[in-house]
Amino acid sequence: MGDVEFPNLKFLKLQSLNIKTWSASPENLPALKKLVLERCKQLKEIPDSLGEFYSLEKIELLWCNSSAAKSANQIQDDQKDEGNELLKVYVYPPDLEL
Repeated sequence: MGDVEFPNLKFLKLQSLNIKTWSASPENLPALKKLVLERCKQLKEIPDSLGEFYSLEKIELLWCNSSAAKSANQIQDDQKDEGNELLKVYVYPPDLEL
């Protein structure tokens, strides 16, 4: 099966998935504005390709692990370094950001 495209999808929530890795491409989700990951505790990191999603405004991590939170914050930092102040990352509980 080839890649699937969702050209009009603006909100994506992944909840309680037992995945360790995930890949994403801006070609597949060109209109994505908000990503929520909830209780994806096995996920090691957020794909750094999310930094190429120029429509993306918000990433929320709820009860995920600290390595996923660190990778999301790194994406936000990289975007700020490139002049994109639009992307915001929210992590709950906040102590996962450490």
